[in-house]
Amino acid sequence: MQNTSNKTSVPAGIYLIADHLDSILASGEDLLKLKVDIEGVAKSDGAVAPWERFADLVNNARVFELTIVSRVLQARNRAHELTGVVGKSEPGIRQLLGLFIGGTAALEDAVAELADRAGGDFDTGLDPLVYMRTRGMIPADAGTLAGMKELVVREDFLVARRIALGPLLDLTAALLDVLDLVYCLFEEEATRAREPLPDELDTVTVQVPTQP
Repeated sequence: MQNTSNKTSVPAGIYLIADHLDSILASGEDLLKLKVDIEGVAKSDGAVAPWERFADLVNNARVFELTIVSRVLQARNRAHELTGVVGKSEPGIRQLLGLFIGGTAALEDAVAELADRAGGDFDTGLDPLVYMRTRGMIPADAGTLAGMKELVVREDFLVARRIALGPLLDLTAALLDVLDLVYCLFEEEATRAREPLPDELDTVTVQVPTQP
């Protein structure tokens, strides 16, 4: 087998969508780190302390969740733009872009709720239990945390009550991995200082090895 290098034009939109995808993965990883040891908290001083811990978890989860939703929506916009740009030259990428667009379509419905604090998916009042139930962190009919040893965010966490976190991160990682494979995004970042992302789509030229 022989390896050669060809020049390929990289739409600036590739760097833009990669930035959004990377942020989605980072926020998802932070979300999965959230945890409260209920047994340990139960032994803490004061009756208010446990609920403060739960409230802190919910507040942090909500920040990461909103970041994920915002970045997904921006990535979807870039994906729509890129399907026409790379459609003929990279049909595999176009297919993955289509899968990402389709797989995250449910989050489009969350836009209005993000702007409306009365939306049931994001404004859950002062009761952390409401948020935890609607995200699948505790059973839907749970009225208390009795019997639970820990409270942890897992891959079945429902982002905006619509999409499980695990599959969303898998879809995001798959698209980012392919973009990196084709356009050597992270190799390019390792050899030069990151330049500000352009506002409009244009192209730059990089060296991309051909497949054997």
